[in-house]
Amino acid sequence: MTVAPAGGSDQGADRPAGGADSADRQLASDASREEVRGRIKELKARFDASRQPRTMEERLAKSVGDAIKTGRQKRRRRRSHSDSSDDEDALFLKAPSRGDASRIQAIAEEQPGRLFEEGLKEMSRFLGAREGADAQDSSAMGNRVVSYLTTIFHAKNAPDKVGIRTTREMRTLAEALDALKAGQLPKVADLLIQRFKSLEVGASSGAWDVAQRLELIPEMDLGLASAQEVRAAQRASVFHDKVKGKAPAK
Repeated sequence: MTVAPAGGSDQGADRPAGGADSADRQLASDASREEVRGRIKELKARFDASRQPRTMEERLAKSVGDAIKTGRQKRRRRRSHSDSSDDEDALFLKAPSRGDASRIQAIAEEQPGRLFEEGLKEMSRFLGAREGADAQDSSAMGNRVVSYLTTIFHAKNAPDKVGIRTTREMRTLAEALDALKAGQLPKVADLLIQRFKSLEVGASSGAWDVAQRLELIPEMDLGLASAQEVRAAQRASVFHDKVKGKAPAK
């Protein structure tokens, strides 16, 4: 009669062991799921990090692009097409009235980048009318600010009448604006800092001919003769004077 209790004892011992195995499998399954979730989270973080700009240049370019994009979105929401057209006429090639100035300030604060984009668009329109290029053709308008300055503005306002300092100031800004549009932020910085140094040297010493050598823009030709021809003529004159000075006196 002792067999039944022994068998019953064996079955009772087997049931706890089976329950422990099931619990272990459940824990292992939960741990596996947590590991998979952690791995997915890590991969997502790496992917997001790879999409972020890494260098200062990339971060600045992204900031400029985001500001321009935000300005465009706000303009589409707040302005009708007719209102936008009226504003464009008041933003370019026109001396602003007091009301216009206030509106320009408001646009700059509410829609950063809009004035820049509208100015480039207007320059493209002038260049397209003059050169037969499509105003939307970016390849034809790669250096549109410099092109506008040299072919439109200086056609009516010659450099020798505008003055060398104003001419060089406008050329520096034109080069910088074209570089900014192209996303070449280091070039923008170099152009502006060298212009700043030039003004500092010129204002403190009065040697503007020396100061302009610090700048990165091309030399300005203020007449029919190019700067290279002028320098060649100056060298020839100095040489001629030296030779004439050594000639025997009569």
